[in-house]
Amino acid sequence: ISRVPLFHQRGPKFIRMICAALRQEFFACGELIIRQDDIGDEMFLVADGTLRVFPDDGSFEVFKHSGDIFGEIALLREIPRTANVISISECVLFTLRRQDYERASFCCTLDGALNFL
Repeated sequence: ISRVPLFHQRGPKFIRMICAALRQEFFACGELIIRQDDIGDEMFLVADGTLRVFPDDGSFEVFKHSGDIFGEIALLREIPRTANVISISECVLFTLRRQDYERASFCCTLDGALNFL
């Protein structure tokens, strides 16, 4: 978790709260994980498996593997997803919901403010 760019520069309490909030999910080969243009509210961390990321217009194709993340913009903004994501093998993913990210951010920001006083 601490290697995720979005979580760099965050303290150990924040990382612990994020780890506690992660939910493990299993997907069969061929399952649609994200549909382009849907509004997202969670990000994904790939624990095992391979996923294909591609927009409807076919302008690019990326593959995600163990250790990769995707969908992290959904933690920061309510905007439509920019691509589809489909599993091309059995996959184990960890998900983090926006509300859990916001809770950890708020608690750690509040702790920092209180320590400053």
